[in-house]
Amino acid sequence: MSSPAPRIVFVGAGAIGGYAGALLARAGNDVTLVDGWPEHVEKIRRDGFAIDGMTPEESVVVPVRALHICDVPQLSKERPFDIAVIAMKSYDTEWAAHLIKPYVAPGGYFVSMQNSINSSATSPGGVRDGATRLATTPPWETAATPGRWQARRPTATGRCRGCR
Repeated sequence: MSSPAPRIVFVGAGAIGGYAGALLARAGNDVTLVDGWPEHVEKIRRDGFAIDGMTPEESVVVPVRALHICDVPQLSKERPFDIAVIAMKSYDTEWAAHLIKPYVAPGGYFVSMQNSINSSATSPGGVRDGATRLATTPPWETAATPGRWQARRPTATGRCRGCR
């Protein structure tokens, strides 16, 4: 019997988290985006997450589940997440990790995904030892309008390794 597909949550659905989460959802992964900007969340819920790529082939609209941070407590009724990606500004990383921690499986992982602008390798504090992974991305994207990501430079992506 195979295990269920890993559940992935992105806390922060802006230029980094929204884009990465939408691409993982497009590839068939079970993804939930959590963000504090109400208009952004509503736009994603209604229309999907729009990606304006460098070419027409890279421009897509991806249906993906989106929650406002006030909706997070409803997650207690669901299977825990296997991976929590914290894609917030460095100074918001710790509180965001604490927000989602109760909804992550005991053996789950936390990934701190930063845009490499003015950020050191910020690890979500207060999670179990060995559960944190760090990632940085170039600052080549923007999410200035609700539900939309725009490429500034070519971006390479791939499938989630280790996801079944």
